[in-house]
Amino acid sequence: MSAHHKLSVFYYLLLDHDVVRGMKSQLAEEFAASSGLPRKYQILMHGLWHMDRNEFKVSLFPLSVEHGTDQPLQFALEYLAHPSLPSEFPDEIVTILVRHAKDNDYSLPLAYYHTTQPVFKTSEALDLLFGALVSTSITEALFFSRKCPEHTRRLLFEKLVSTTLVQQEQSLGGVKTKELVGLPLDSFEEAWFQEYLTSGEGSKLKLAASTIETRQIITGRHRGQIRIRGLDDSGPVAKTGRSVRAGRWLVQTVPFPAQHNIPKHLVLVTDMLAQMVSQAWRRDPVFSLCFLKHSEGVAG
Repeated sequence: MSAHHKLSVFYYLLLDHDVVRGMKSQLAEEFAASSGLPRKYQILMHGLWHMDRNEFKVSLFPLSVEHGTDQPLQFALEYLAHPSLPSEFPDEIVTILVRHAKDNDYSLPLAYYHTTQPVFKTSEALDLLFGALVSTSITEALFFSRKCPEHTRRLLFEKLVSTTLVQQEQSLGGVKTKELVGLPLDSFEEAWFQEYLTSGEGSKLKLAASTIETRQIITGRHRGQIRIRGLDDSGPVAKTGRSVRAGRWLVQTVPFPAQHNIPKHLVLVTDMLAQMVSQAWRRDPVFSLCFLKHSEGVAG
């Protein structure tokens, strides 16, 4: 252990001693000045000291290592993300910030990550950070996964899909499910998506089949008919539906009565495609979209 590391330990202990003695006590700062402890070590010790006290959040005041009776409150993240510091103990810091996040608010671990851009040494820290990203922004999580080696990237991608669908089953991620099926996937991710939800672990999820079908509809890869209970060849579609052939794609505008049981994933698709259809039709009548329009009664 270097001399600076040993001095840092004493400095940390004196921070505790100053708290016990009250605001006027400045033993830690006097020790740092007399021992020549570099400023960056003081900042790091302040950050770790606040972390140990579960004082994570950022104050509205600028960072100042000097103590005084009129010193504003400062917290762990202000010190640990200071530009003069290298990325020290990133795995432990991210793990603590994610596990202590309240009400699914992961702004602090994400702020720390984006500010310091640390390199993680453990899979646990990476997994926790990625889970925080998925809960905050699926698109951001997707682009994050692309920075990882292929094997890790695929595992993270599957975690993205499973986490989103589980949250949907628990009625926590309806909006994110729309974002999931509309992600700009590359060829590798598209294959992983299909394989994971058809033959992989994801096939056990309740929403696996409907998610696959929704993705196929949105990307124009769906083949065959879309079955809707309560509507058959002699039903409202055959009698009142209007269809326009555009190349090999069929665009249908059908007012579905409220009493029909429309699958949730089709209602989801409708909202996403409505604007896309109108824009594409204005540009070129020959467009590859399948549009199902339902009545307000179904939407309700």
